[in-house]
Amino acid sequence: MLQDRELPQPGVGELLVEVRAAGVNPFDVKFRSGRAGTKIPLPAGLGSEVSGVVAALGEGVDEFEVGDAVLTLVPIGNGGIAEHVVVKADQTVAKPEDLSFQAGVEATGARFVASGPGFADRVRELAPQGVDLVVDLVGGEVLHEAAQLAKSPDLVISADDPTVVELGGSMRAHDLDAMASITSVMAYGLVDPNITATFPLERAAEAMAAVESGHATGKTVVVVA
Repeated sequence: MLQDRELPQPGVGELLVEVRAAGVNPFDVKFRSGRAGTKIPLPAGLGSEVSGVVAALGEGVDEFEVGDAVLTLVPIGNGGIAEHVVVKADQTVAKPEDLSFQAGVEATGARFVASGPGFADRVRELAPQGVDLVVDLVGGEVLHEAAQLAKSPDLVISADDPTVVELGGSMRAHDLDAMASITSVMAYGLVDPNITATFPLERAAEAMAAVESGHATGKTVVVVA
């Protein structure tokens, strides 16, 4: 449910970002339902990654200026699916000029394979010897099925499910340098985020429902401006 709120103000080491686009992820669904394992009281804002323009600087921030286009992770509960959001400057990188705001909130010759029944078989048809890396964003049954496709258990990384460790893999660590690197190769056209659905802010609930359904086959984005 959308609601009006006072314009938030950035504190020490923070930025106020005027949001242009916000990604909707399985984590948002878990957080909304109270299954994310956080202690933040609900209801709270949703949306953990955004692209936008710096609208104000908090004390001690000197690496950005008002008007800079940025990509950033949103502190849990601050809610990136909004017109403005406060974020940490040290979790923010500059958006490459040639990268759209929508693409920023997420082709190397990689092939996209939809999850669902027969997922593992479809991957094996493309890579009968196994895959070089499994990066899981949803956890659960999909993770366990995908993990079997890796050439080695240590090639499995999850951003969502701690049980990946039991499979011999590891959890993803947030790395600002890595985020800057991937946005650079996206700007060069070497990587293309698989954005399959966009919704305006007033239809954010539909975007969340699309991800919650489990049938979203690519990136779902809320376009704010």
